[in-house]
Amino acid sequence: MFFDCHCHLVNRYFSKEAIDTILKRCANDIHLVCVAENEDDFDELLQLKAQNCNISICLGLHPIQAAINNDLQIHRSICEKDWEKIQFKFADCLHTSRCDGIGEIGLDFSPHIFQANKNVSIEKQKEDQLLVFKKQLELAKKFDLFVNVHSRQAGHYAIELLEEYEIRRCILHAFDGKFKYVLRACANGWFLSIPGNVKRSDKFQKMARELPLENILIESDAPALSAFPGERSSPLDVIDTLNFVAELRKIDKNTLMRQIEANFARLTSKSYS
Repeated sequence: MFFDCHCHLVNRYFSKEAIDTILKRCANDIHLVCVAENEDDFDELLQLKAQNCNISICLGLHPIQAAINNDLQIHRSICEKDWEKIQFKFADCLHTSRCDGIGEIGLDFSPHIFQANKNVSIEKQKEDQLLVFKKQLELAKKFDLFVNVHSRQAGHYAIELLEEYEIRRCILHAFDGKFKYVLRACANGWFLSIPGNVKRSDKFQKMARELPLENILIESDAPALSAFPGERSSPLDVIDTLNFVAELRKIDKNTLMRQIEANFARLTSKSYS
């Protein structure tokens, strides 16, 4: 079996028909981890999980949220009010065991994100991101769930917080941090997922070649991070990505597939054989 450990199968990105087609084509062959970014995604993913046995879902608040400014949608840094709005619904979902992990959570210190809200200082925006990330790590600890982490231009902050909260099971999705932080993540027993754009990224190719096999996973981040510029990715792409990584490492693709299945089983504490 193949595994896509990070994708966004929600109506904001895919039509219902497209989602149905993807799920049908993945059935029995590709297990999907569908991740939330905001409150709107929660109900969609809970319904998707109830109707499909080959998906896991992660619920959480992404460090970047959408906002409307002069009738235009912009992307802004998450704030404390976003957390306050959803915290009780989130806790209810966790108490009723309706999700498998917490994500997509994390930190995004990209300058263009901070510039989108010039009325709030950069330090305050960072402070709010850190607060919301910590709140969600606390829940991961309390409910013993794995975390699906977004980190952009914030590598050492993310790693240090994950260590501070003693997170045992973690995916660093499409991690852009320095390689010394990649190795530090591996030393903690966490996983790093390789996206489809590894085919055109020297950084991800280095990661794909040099990661210990026991720390590697594959993702699509659908509809983002396609192997081809300007195109949308799909969970179906993880097969090609796995084959490409196997070629980079000069190992048999079936060997890599079995290793990734074992890694995913360790991440989720479940068997998929």
